[in-house]
Amino acid sequence: MCLRRRLKRQLSGPITAPADARNFGLVGINEVLCEKPRDVKIPLVQLQQILQRKLIPRAKAGAAERIIVARKRMSLATVPSGVELTHRKLEGKRVRTKVGRLASNIRRISAKWPEAGMHESENARLACVVEGEAHFQVGNYLLGCREGDFILIPPHLPYPGDKYLPHLLGSRVPGRPCQLLWMLQYPHGFHCYLSRYESAQRKIEPMENRLYLSRQVIELFHLLVEEAAGEKNNQLCDGLLLAFFTALQREGEAKRYLHPGAIVESGTPPTQDNFTGQLEEYVKQHLNQSMTSEQVARELYMSRSQFVRRIRQETGKTFVEFLSTYRIQQAKTLLKESEWPVHTIAKYVGFKSSTYFHAFFQRQIGCSPGEFRLKTRNITHLIKNEAIK
Repeated sequence: MCLRRRLKRQLSGPITAPADARNFGLVGINEVLCEKPRDVKIPLVQLQQILQRKLIPRAKAGAAERIIVARKRMSLATVPSGVELTHRKLEGKRVRTKVGRLASNIRRISAKWPEAGMHESENARLACVVEGEAHFQVGNYLLGCREGDFILIPPHLPYPGDKYLPHLLGSRVPGRPCQLLWMLQYPHGFHCYLSRYESAQRKIEPMENRLYLSRQVIELFHLLVEEAAGEKNNQLCDGLLLAFFTALQREGEAKRYLHPGAIVESGTPPTQDNFTGQLEEYVKQHLNQSMTSEQVARELYMSRSQFVRRIRQETGKTFVEFLSTYRIQQAKTLLKESEWPVHTIAKYVGFKSSTYFHAFFQRQIGCSPGEFRLKTRNITHLIKNEAIK
């Protein structure tokens, strides 16, 4: 049975709201900035706390009614109560783009409005105002939203680009900054990051900029977008929101995500630490699978030539050398600290043949896996005895 049908059956019953539930939700687009704040500062709440304390409870409370689906034509009848809607036509011409790459993340920009400062993307996106209130432009409309509003931006609908343009993006409360959670889908991943805007500067918490590779997260978001932008059954949307946020929380608790680097304007390269961290995290999560430079480059949103150049610059090794070294290091740890048989360790770290693993280990370390295990355990035993004495 397909995921959609299973969800419809599971969600056919009533959804009860917690007693203390308040309106909370998603708002915004790619860039929501605040007008110049003065003395007010908002602490950056961690993503896991937001999911646990706000997003999941609000999904249980019935947050789907606060979803704003941005469209080419909108009216007050199509947006939740309390949302301000002002018609403001875009200026200038639309320019199609062939490559949608910004920094190390492929954002799949399909078109730009240079005079208006707007972009169009091939990907849908969803955003959340964690604190504060915001106004921003989507298509030919300026939206004024409060905390508790969701906004879904379907593909190919103009939204503010990367530069700070206060007439497109800003706080509705003078002197108070905004804190936002952005979520957007890539072909093979799901990007989620927290940001705060103060004095026309966007600040992003590095550890809260995450790229999830879970197929379940990607599929749930796709179903949510499809349902909300289509028939929009509120009960089904609430269930999809709950399933989606719960899946994000689970992936976060298990730390199954990558750090894709800073969200920066086009042309600024990612940091070296970020690239190496991304690579190590991906290899760790796929250690027992076959990997090629083409595959890993694609998963890290880089071309193969970029990937080959970066790994050589930052590690001094080819990808095959980097992968082999990492696998041997993991094998050494397991030989020392576990009782697993050598052939099990070989498969666990990605060697299909235990015979090849023996030969490769011998060539790299200078002894067989069994000899290494015996030697390291004897050393550990001697150290313990000395400590007892």
